[in-house]
Amino acid sequence: MMDRPRAGFARRAEAFDTLVKNTRNARCSGVTTARVVSLILSGVRIVTPDLSLGAGFLLARLCEYVFDAARWSSGDLTVTPGNASLAASLRVSPRQVSRFLRELEDVGWIIRRYNGLNRRSISGGIDLRPVAARVEQLRQAVAAVKAELASRYAEADETAGSETEAEPVTYPQTDLSGEGDRSVTLKYLTKKSKQDSVQAGQGQGQFPRSKGLPHPHRI
Repeated sequence: MMDRPRAGFARRAEAFDTLVKNTRNARCSGVTTARVVSLILSGVRIVTPDLSLGAGFLLARLCEYVFDAARWSSGDLTVTPGNASLAASLRVSPRQVSRFLRELEDVGWIIRRYNGLNRRSISGGIDLRPVAARVEQLRQAVAAVKAELASRYAEADETAGSETEAEPVTYPQTDLSGEGDRSVTLKYLTKKSKQDSVQAGQGQGQFPRSKGLPHPHRI
């Protein structure tokens, strides 16, 4: 059981000591900071579904402080931004930043390091070696989701294609006589068609019976 923290000192998760031990030598080669940030934004909430959206954005922002990509392979991954600057960049309050940092440490994404004065500046900071230890986990999680989505889209396309081929092309058999339609336009066209038929019949000496507008299939 953990000792009760002193007032003003950071509270630690029960697995804190294990986290520190397991990530002491963590590093990852062949990645850039931009790639790590992209993996975090895409996969951190896949790997840790209960993580809040704000904490996920904060983790990505912390990784952006690793300006030299070589630091990911060397394990030199302690960054020292203050809560005020982090809050300003995320447009949240410093108190919210503190909550997000505690949340990230509780689920094993960071280690908050403090000096003897309980400050993260100078010899303290945010240790991102837990992120380096889980980069491969992020890669696999994102790849799995992409593969599943691609499979679902392919199945949807096949289903849509088979349905399109199976359905015969039909046209609506619309009654254009105007008798059962109340629209002004259709009644006008029907009336105009009958008048034209009368005039044509008078000009030819005969009176053809009009049945309204012709069906579009017969034009």
